[in-house]
Amino acid sequence: MRIPWKKLSNAFMWIAALSMCVLPASQSQGAEAWRVYIGGYHSDDNFGINYGTYDPANGALKMEGLAVTTDNPSYLALHPKGGFIYCVNETASFDGSGTVSAFSIDSETGKLEEISKLSTQGTYPCHLAVDQKGTRLAVANYGSGSLTVFPINKRNGELSSATAFFQYSGSSVNKDRQEGPHAHQVAFDPKSRYLYCCDLGTDRIAIYVYNRTGIPLTASSTPFMAAEPGAGPRHMVFHPKEPFCYVLNELNNTVELYTASFDSFLWKTIKKNTYHADGKLEKVDSWSLLPPEFEGTSLAAAIRIHPNGKFLYASNRGHDSIAIFSINQETGKLNPLGHVPTGGKNPRDFAIHPDGKTLLVAHQDSNDLISFLVNPQTGELSRSTQEPVKVSKPTCVIFVPVKK
Repeated sequence: MRIPWKKLSNAFMWIAALSMCVLPASQSQGAEAWRVYIGGYHSDDNFGINYGTYDPANGALKMEGLAVTTDNPSYLALHPKGGFIYCVNETASFDGSGTVSAFSIDSETGKLEEISKLSTQGTYPCHLAVDQKGTRLAVANYGSGSLTVFPINKRNGELSSATAFFQYSGSSVNKDRQEGPHAHQVAFDPKSRYLYCCDLGTDRIAIYVYNRTGIPLTASSTPFMAAEPGAGPRHMVFHPKEPFCYVLNELNNTVELYTASFDSFLWKTIKKNTYHADGKLEKVDSWSLLPPEFEGTSLAAAIRIHPNGKFLYASNRGHDSIAIFSINQETGKLNPLGHVPTGGKNPRDFAIHPDGKTLLVAHQDSNDLISFLVNPQTGELSRSTQEPVKVSKPTCVIFVPVKK
């Protein structure tokens, strides 16, 4: 059947107009101010999520106090459309398991209000992630070594009962840290086609197909990617534009480059009777996160890629530094640029502001936050004029835009 060009062109115009309406806007668009929310472990001085105002122009931070009371909120995640924050409660005190909590954000005050709290079906959950559309939340249970997935109500941010649960088993060569499975991070690829889980305890990365219902299924080609024995995969991060994945190994202090094979749902349908990659990772190379002359004890912690995709940063606890690498945009390989002292003890986490001009480090053991200026052209870090800001046992930092 022959379709008249006029009708076809009108159809294209309608599709284009519709796509402009439904595509989500960046969270940072329209933001006149920024807040910082800090997760951490409870202490005599702190029992919840702290928050403050943040100036991305110079890294200035002013703490406002406690946003909400909640137990051991060691890691936080922001809903992609804003308005809601989620945290793991790293405990085993809820009928023998940890919990995950959801909060709504008061746009005027920045305070948080709890809207739901559910068991993670495992002990000591330490990480969580929300998919691209904000419909599902995944949690890594470190203590018991498992992964749990929860639906999110897009209208009010509430969590519903878990729709998927995966219990890991096994061990590895480090008898102190790898006596059993220890799921340490969950991560979606940039388009939420696949879900990954770093298991420090078994030296494996689990890979799942993430279908439209939000229930992950084990990938058909490579359900697990094995790391080097004793490496301890802790966190991973994807390049914003290229199919490169970087895995930070806590125990042997390395970062590894993997190429990632992503198939779209449409492409899978087209070649449904042929082999497809299903999120497969293939190792390319590895780099040390520590200078060759360092002889002390150190453990790798957090890993981030600059928003422009040109630089990678990783924090070292013990050496108390951030390692800086440039990224070859064609091969994904890293070029070490050096180390910058973070100015505190145990840089457990750090965050790069979405505009790429500042970086904020959370020191768990010196109980402070220290800000740095970032040179987007060279990747260099330099201390801002902001004095260290005291916060008890900080372990996670997220930036949240304030929209008027």
